[in-house]
Amino acid sequence: MNLSKGDFFLVICHIVNTFFADRPQTTLSINGKKGGGKTYCAETIKKILDPSVTLTLDLPKTRDELLHNLDHHFYPCFDNVSWLSHEFSDIFCRANTGAGTFKRVLYTNDEEFIRAFLKSININGINVIIVREDLLDRTILVFPLPFNGNRKTEFELEEEFNRIYPYVLHDLYTLISEVLSILPKTEAPTEFRMIDYAQIGCAVSKAFGYDRAYFIKIYREKLLTQIKEAVYNDTFGNVLLSFIEDAINLTELEKGVFGWKGATAKLYAETKSYAKNVLLTSVGKKSYPSASNIMSRQINDLTDAFSKIGINITPTRSSTTRGWRIINTNYNPEEPTKTELEKLEDLITWIEKERIKGQLKLEDVKAKIKELDFKDSEKTVLNKLREKGAITGANEELELGDS
Repeated sequence: MNLSKGDFFLVICHIVNTFFADRPQTTLSINGKKGGGKTYCAETIKKILDPSVTLTLDLPKTRDELLHNLDHHFYPCFDNVSWLSHEFSDIFCRANTGAGTFKRVLYTNDEEFIRAFLKSININGINVIIVREDLLDRTILVFPLPFNGNRKTEFELEEEFNRIYPYVLHDLYTLISEVLSILPKTEAPTEFRMIDYAQIGCAVSKAFGYDRAYFIKIYREKLLTQIKEAVYNDTFGNVLLSFIEDAINLTELEKGVFGWKGATAKLYAETKSYAKNVLLTSVGKKSYPSASNIMSRQINDLTDAFSKIGINITPTRSSTTRGWRIINTNYNPEEPTKTELEKLEDLITWIEKERIKGQLKLEDVKAKIKELDFKDSEKTVLNKLREKGAITGANEELELGDS
């Protein structure tokens, strides 16, 4: 599995925890670029935990089909998932910590068909699709590393896996037996919501020769990273975060306390204008709230995530209006930061100057984008430059447009 050391260790803990089938389980979400080895990583874990002719599944369209898949696979792997509804997110939460459902066998009688399951789940996809706080707390989010060097064929990978498969199982079962002996003497870290998984992780850490603090440090950092990823990958969450972090939108609510306060309709209008004119984000897409009341529901889903990255969002209410109070505890007025639009203007000015000096390479522009520390991805910034007419072309050579 093409993962960093920290991600690999958390995946091992996820695999070991799956064998403790009477304990709460976790969802493993593998995300990354196309061709990054996400599906192969998921299939490898599936072969180890739950060998099957069907290694991966498409995410079904209906609730009943999803429940059927969860009930009939010990370790269900859903491949290339691009979107997760709130209903499916809730089902995954219940599946991780234990769920039971029933329905009538036939419409002509009252006989019931009962499903009960406690499942470890695997999801993979290009984008981070888990944004709800309750499922995110149950999830291990990992990103395969970029491939360096030559790729192997499917045949070569399969041949190599089959050669080492017995040794992998031997080492895994040996590890599980060690965890079984260590677990009764392992203190569970109570700071985590998934305390059972955390206790297994501490036991795995000891079995590898580390102390429990090794797992706790990696898991704590992972959960914080996941919160940020969830906010960045939520369309409105990303807009709201940028809006809050942009100093021009903050006022001093109290002495030394900076933030924003106002009616819901005002917040919706200001964030919508900010998204359209500053971030150049499409406010017509399905994932962007179409009205202020829908925005409020999305904010409610994101408040816990924002609080963990130092931004406190609380509802306010008067006799006539409802609104929001936002405090950015990270903001330091002594260190003003440039807006994304100002950074873009600086970048365009730099391109014009560099172009006069001689041939401008794509790698030079990318290096400058990194230096200016844009919140947007490199690809998004390059697209904005093209929209502004600052550059044309996307290959080795860039040409300066009529900016």
